[in-house]
Amino acid sequence: MENREQWLEQGVRRLKPLVEEHTDLIVGSIKVSCGWPSRHALSKDAATGEYWPAELADKENAHIFISPIICDPVEVLGMLSMWR
Repeated sequence: MENREQWLEQGVRRLKPLVEEHTDLIVGSIKVSCGWPSRHALSKDAATGEYWPAELADKENAHIFISPIICDPVEVLGMLSMWR
């Protein structure tokens, strides 16, 4: 793996079938990247990730942004389950 985004994309690919198998969610197209939340990025109560459904993003893909300050891989993978 070359970078964090590739790692995140692989995580989404591996988690999609599990989410669909064990929940009633149908996971559509998701874009995921490392990025600062839209507000309070460095405050004491900073958001560590954000989920933007497709209808609020680019109409085709949901977007998940995970703060670059999150280093624990287990926490990062847990945040990938934010999709709805």
